[in-house]
Amino acid sequence: MPLRFKNNTMLKEIKDWILSQQDVCDQIIANASKEYWEANKHKDNFHYDLKKCHEESYELVGGRDLCYDRINTAFTYSLWYHPRRINTFLSFFIDKLIELSGQKIEIFDLGAGTGAVQWALLLVSFALKKFNLPPPRLRIINIDTSPFMLYFNRDYLWQHFLKQYHFATDEVQIEYSVNSWNNENDLESSNTFIASSYLFDSSDNRDKIKQDFIDIVKRYNPSTLLLLTSLNKKQYIDELIPDFNKVGYIEEKKSNNSLLFNKPLKHINTFRKELKTKYNDINPLNNASRWNDPSHYGIIFTKNQQEISLTNSKKIDKIDLFTPPITVRTDVRLNEKQINASQYTTSPSVIIGPAGCGKSIVISEKVVNTVNQHNYDPNIKILITTFNKSLIGQLSKWLSEMLDDTRHRKSDENFFFEGSNLANIRLLHFLEFDSWRVLL
Repeated sequence: MPLRFKNNTMLKEIKDWILSQQDVCDQIIANASKEYWEANKHKDNFHYDLKKCHEESYELVGGRDLCYDRINTAFTYSLWYHPRRINTFLSFFIDKLIELSGQKIEIFDLGAGTGAVQWALLLVSFALKKFNLPPPRLRIINIDTSPFMLYFNRDYLWQHFLKQYHFATDEVQIEYSVNSWNNENDLESSNTFIASSYLFDSSDNRDKIKQDFIDIVKRYNPSTLLLLTSLNKKQYIDELIPDFNKVGYIEEKKSNNSLLFNKPLKHINTFRKELKTKYNDINPLNNASRWNDPSHYGIIFTKNQQEISLTNSKKIDKIDLFTPPITVRTDVRLNEKQINASQYTTSPSVIIGPAGCGKSIVISEKVVNTVNQHNYDPNIKILITTFNKSLIGQLSKWLSEMLDDTRHRKSDENFFFEGSNLANIRLLHFLEFDSWRVLL
């Protein structure tokens, strides 16, 4: 049952304690980002990629999509958007989150990014423990199309969060799933939340995203949905209301220009200034980060309690909005469209899709299928080019995993088959490719 307070005193004390954590969270984000920078700053193309990530981050400001395929996207994002996402989620849903005290909840965060929803949930949980109230037992599944975002969450932000806030193993279970729309799963549960922040801000086919989301809700029958979007995109989630009303959900709209956190982000901004001294050509580093987000709107959809079945239902193991988690490339299972696109063909083919839909995975699969078709012919020549320098390394790693290591050797980003003195597979950044053509 939801937690009810006899008076508002304890509720206010819980919120005040969460407010007192602004500086702590600021420091955690800065420390995690510094650790990442120290570990990666000497890598090839780090400066170039960092500059591109900062430039492309402002695509979001203009209502366009950010490219999430760069290795430094999450690093850049955490120093600018991560605090805002924590703040907006807490500001709109803190009362709902406090009500979860003592409950066992599964929360699927669609478009999890660097895990701001996870932070908000665990801040509330820790606050409840501070006031001797039972925290919820949480299973949080972070789902995103970008492995770089999820890995930064898991390996840096979350590790530093745990150094400050400690949880027992039975209090929280965190999972990560790198995905892209929209495989089927027939499992059902009545104790599941779905959180989605800015899912409908995409510049891609919003009608398709809307219908996919409606299908997901009908399929999994979650008890609660927590949706956030930009204020100028509110109509896209408002359009969901009639469809969800028909299947037993009631809505509670949230629109508030006064967010909870409002102190300066002194630790993050100090680090941004340090980065600016080292990368003077990255002009966006001149701008100060902040908790405040200028445009936000939310809805809580709650399943009508009279319609929740009391019979035992199957636990949801995963929501396959997307393909399964990427641990190593050979573990990835392609969906039907990706399989068809990756087949060997004798004629040219064009693969088109938005960021995160799996184009790079399909290309790596198509290269391997072509090599296998030609039985590692030493005369075959394959050239792979991309505008994204960091993707060269990722594709090279994937190909190393997938090709028969007894039938090739690798030098830099080139692959040589048995009996060949020339590179059979060559990976080049597009500008390098252009210079290479001139030299030829």
